[in-house]
Order: sequence, then C-alpha cells, then structure tokens
Amino acid sequence: MIQTIELNNFLSHSFTKLDFDDDGVTIFIGHNGSGKSSIIDAITFVLFGKHNRKSNRSLIKKGSNQAYVKIRFSVNKKQYEAIRRIDRNGNMYSHLVEIKINGESTLLVSGERKQFGESMTKQIEDIIGVDFSKLKITSIVQQGELNAIIKSKPKEFKEIINALIGIDRLDTAAAAMNLIKKKFRIEIQNKNGYDDTHINILNQKKIDLTNLIKKLEPLQKSLASKKLEYEKDIRGIQETIENETYKITKFHEVESRKIELTNYAKTLLISIQEKIRNEKQKIEICDNYLKQIADKYKIEAIVIHTNNILEKLIQKIQQYNTKINIFDEHLHLTKKLKLTNNKCPICYSTIKKLNPLFHEEYINQEITKLKNLIGLLNAKKNEYDENNNKNKIKLQMITNAEAVLSTHSITNETDIENIKNECKIYHDQVNMIQRVLELHELDKIASIDSHAQQLYSKIKYLETQILGFDSKKFSRLKDAYMQKQSQLNNINQELGAARSRLSTTITDTNEMNRLLNELSNVKEYIHILDQIQDKIFNRDGIVATSLRSWVLEMISKKTSEYLALLNTSVNRIMITEKVREMSITCYSKNIALEIDSLSGGEQIGVSVALRLAIMDMLGISNLNCVILDEPTVHLDEERRKSLVDIFSQLSEPTNRVRRSIQLIIITHDSEIFDNSEINKIYKFSKDPHGSKVVAL
Repeated sequence: MIQTIELNNFLSHSFTKLDFDDDGVTIFIGHNGSGKSSIIDAITFVLFGKHNRKSNRSLIKKGSNQAYVKIRFSVNKKQYEAIRRIDRNGNMYSHLVEIKINGESTLLVSGERKQFGESMTKQIEDIIGVDFSKLKITSIVQQGELNAIIKSKPKEFKEIINALIGIDRLDTAAAAMNLIKKKFRIEIQNKNGYDDTHINILNQKKIDLTNLIKKLEPLQKSLASKKLEYEKDIRGIQETIENETYKITKFHEVESRKIELTNYAKTLLISIQEKIRNEKQKIEICDNYLKQIADKYKIEAIVIHTNNILEKLIQKIQQYNTKINIFDEHLHLTKKLKLTNNKCPICYSTIKKLNPLFHEEYINQEITKLKNLIGLLNAKKNEYDENNNKNKIKLQMITNAEAVLSTHSITNETDIENIKNECKIYHDQVNMIQRVLELHELDKIASIDSHAQQLYSKIKYLETQILGFDSKKFSRLKDAYMQKQSQLNNINQELGAARSRLSTTITDTNEMNRLLNELSNVKEYIHILDQIQDKIFNRDGIVATSLRSWVLEMISKKTSEYLALLNTSVNRIMITEKVREMSITCYSKNIALEIDSLSGGEQIGVSVALRLAIMDMLGISNLNCVILDEPTVHLDEERRKSLVDIFSQLSEPTNRVRRSIQLIIITHDSEIFDNSEINKIYKFSKDPHGSKVVAL
C-alpha cells in the first residue's frame, strides 16, 4: 500500500504531500491541468525512473534546478521509503531504505549502477513483484478504459484478455522459437552450406550427379580402351626406332665428320690467308727498313765530325769567357787605381802614361768584342747541335729498323725475295682450297694435307657402317612416334580428367546422400519444432486456448464475487471464447442478459467488477494499489452516479473483499462526490505558483 507521496518542484507541483489510507478509496478532484495526473507520473518515476512525459528534464518545474519525489509504501508488513532526484543536467540520484518498527532505517540500495549489481529500480521490482510495463496494465486504468472493457468488440476484448494474461509471451516464445530455428538453420548452413529449405535443390543436384556418372563411366571405359591401342602402336614404333638408333648415331657422326673436314679446310684457308697478309706486311716494312740502314755509316761519320766541331766551339767559347773574367778583374782594379793629378793613388808617384789594361774604356771595348765573338760561336754551336740531333734520330731509327729486320731474320734483299716466293705458294694453296670448297668435293679436300686425309678416311669408314640407312624415313618414324605419344598424352589427360571427375562426382554423390539424410533429419526436427510452436506457442493453440479458458472461468467467478458485493441486478457473468472472439453473458437469477440490455448503472457495476476481478486474478502487484484516471469520462450523469455508489460501497468496511485493495481515483467531476460516503478526498487547483492540493 502507498502510505505517503511527496513531490518537490515536480511538474506543476512546488511542494505537495499526500497521505493515503491502507485500503479504501482516495479521490483526486480538480479541473484539467490542475496536476492530478502528475501523481501517476510521480509514482512511476520514483519507483521505476519512468513516466509518460517527453523527457526527464520536462519533469522539473519551470524556474527550478532540480526536482524529487519521495514515496513511502508497505509490502507484506514491511515499510519502505524511496526517493528519486533529477537536476537540469539530467543527473539522477536515488536511494531506497527499509524503515524498522523502531523508526530506524536501513539503506538497501543507492543509485542505478547496474554494472556493479546496484539498481534501486531492480530492487523495487523484486519487492512489489512487477515492473513498469506490468504495473501500467494491471494497476493503472487510463482515461476511458474502465467502461471500454465491456464496450469493446468481441475480437478486441479477446486481445485485451490476451494482453492481460500475457499471451504476448507466447508471441515472444514463438519469436524466440523462430530465432532458434533460424540460428539452427544458420548453424546447419555454416556446417554444410545448405539447410532443410534446400532439399529440393539438392535432390535435383543429386539427379544431375547421377546422370553425370552414367555419362562418365562409358567415357572412361572408351578412353581406357583407346589408351591400350595407342600404347601398343607406340611400343611397335619404339622397337623399330631402337633398332635403328645406333645407325642414326653413326649417320650423325658421318655428318659431323663431314662438317669437321669442311671446317678444317675453311680454318686452314683462313690461316693461310692470314699468313699471306702477315708476309706482305713483313715485306713492306722490311723493304723500307733495308733502305734506311744503307745510310748508317755515312750518318755515323757525319755525327762524329759534328761532335768534333762542337767540342772545338765549346773550347773557344770557354776561352773567351775566361778573358772576359780577366777583363772584369782589371776593370775593378782600374776603378780603384784612378789617377789624381797624374799621381798614383797608392805610392803618389808621378805617372806619365798608364798601361792600356788599366784604362776603363779600353777594357770595356775588349769585353764587348769578346761577347760578340761568343754570340757568333753560340749561334754556330746551336746550328751544329740541331743537325747533330737530327742525325742521332736517324741513327736511332736505323737501330730500330735493324731490330725489326733481326726479328724477321731479314739481312738483305735476298731474304725479302724468298718471302715473296713463299707468298706465291700460299696463294696457290688458297686458290686450290677455295675451289674444292666451292665444289664440295670431299676427296679433293682430303688432298690438302695429312690431317684432312685422316678425317676423310674416318668418314669413308663410317659410311660403310650405315649402308642402307634412310635418315628421312627414320625422321618420319620419329615424327610418327612423337605424334602418337602426344595423342597418348592427350588421351591420358582426358582419361585422368574423366577418372578424377568421376571420382569427384561419386564422392559428391555420397556426400549429397549424407547431406540429404542429415537435412531430412533437420527437416523432421524443425517440423517437430513447428508443431510445438503451433500447438504450444500459438496464441490460438492448445496452451493459449486452455489458459484463456481457465482464466476466463476464474475471471467470471471473481467478477461474480465482486458483483455480489454491489447493489446491482446482475449477480454473475460468464465469459466464453469462440473461434476468433470472446463474448460476455450476464445473468440475473439465471436469466441471461446481453450487455447492451443492461442499464447504465448495471454496466458500470459489471465494468468495475470485471476490472477488479481481472486485477485480482492477475495480481495488481504487492502494492495492492489501483489507480483509475478519469473513469467518469464519456459517462452520462446516471452512469457517473452509479460509479460513485460503487466506490462508496467498496469503501465500506463491511463490503471489503478478502484482499485489501487501495483505490486512487482521479477525476474532474467533483460534484458527483458531494453526497458520497467517501471521506478521503483531495482537491487539486492551480494558482500562479503551480498546483495546490487541499484535503476535503
């Protein structure tokens, strides 16, 4: 039971605190927008952190930074207090305590740290036995839903019952079964590449494989037979080739020897031609060198004579240089022995006439003459040096020529003439070799020299060993062998491919049989699951039908019990299920009455009894609290009065059912409760500061 609820800056409430009786009826009256329905959002917010508003921030009263809701409730004789707070940043704080008899409190949980196993919402769900969605169905009757339960069409009424008793869980189970089948099929497909939906396709593939085997088996036999025929032909050709192989070896050797003989003649021809070129070059060089050495002795005599003249010129130049040095010394003394007043500067004796060697002018003249003579002698010496160098170069060339001639063993013109005669012989050999090569006459090529004769003799000997051998015929035989072998290789490839394909096809067929057997079992297993799903998890299946039948029977019984407490002519009802719908039949002293034939008050009574029976039957949570939001909407005056009478009867202690139920009724029709027996009434109004609540 809800004992108190406190709202602070929550929606339109600045501060509101409400007290509730443990059982009976509590009425909220007031105009639309006065904050009555906010109490429902406050209850679901503090208990579960959920509500019907757009966002958490919209719960905070305008102008405030935070809001909170505090609730005190009792379950199974235990008292609890929960508070949940929210600020403008969206931060939420909550805690739940248990209040002991002595007034002390024990913290049970704080916050919503689900990752650490701490959740006030989860703790409250465990305490009251329902979650937010279940509480909305069983304990909160929204506007217009009270009377709608009997006004709904039969099919719609069936869906209401399905929703109330949790038939949707069968839908969830069916969906889970579909998911299980899907996952199972995925596992089968991941394992095999197919599932039971592919059985027809696989059967067709099996037929195709069987037809392919029927084609491959005779093809394999035909290729195997053809292979034996070709192998037999090849063995016969191979034996013939083996018998003739040694002859082809000799034949090739003959051809090789002929080529060797011809190449030898060509090599010899090139060698002789090279000799001719070398000898001609030798003649040309040596002929010039013989002419050079003819002047050797004459040039040597000129060099000796030139050296003698140069030696005399050098001596003469040295003599003149010596005289110049002597004159330089006299000139130095002359400058020191200069006369003053015809007297000697040393002994001061009078000198009438000086030696010309002590006259400076005379000495300079003599030195000039000597230098001129030296210049003429140097010019002559340079001329002789130049001629002498030329002659020495000639002598060096003659020495080099003698070395070359010595290398070629040439001493005179006779030696050169002998070389010219050898060249004529070589020319004759060249002409002869060229002629026989052009005619390709091996016997004449053999006459070149002894080595050529030996090669020719070997050729003749080998030719005697291959008499009657036809190389063209042997070549055709080999070509036939290669062709047959190539054809046999193709047959082997075709046979190998046919055998491989046949083996693969047989393996695929066996695998296909295994796969089909497995998928057949899978299909049977899924068929069983389909039957389970259809009979157990189907909302129109055996389980759902049986459950609805039992529930409808119990609801009918409970409704009849509640009707017995109310002052109506209807004393019991019977709810029955047809193929796709449900119907409600009312009884008054065993007389069957249709719903539409009842008076407005009787319809309200049946609606309230039916709703209470459904809630009592299905469990309205351990709170034992039912909230009716605007139950008088769309009701005429007679029905509204009947509803008030029913609430008054439910609030009387003598009319309370075995299980205490706390009713909270929200309505804007305040006048209908003026003369009622209900004492717990709160009036809601709106002023500039927000909602205002006063107990009447």
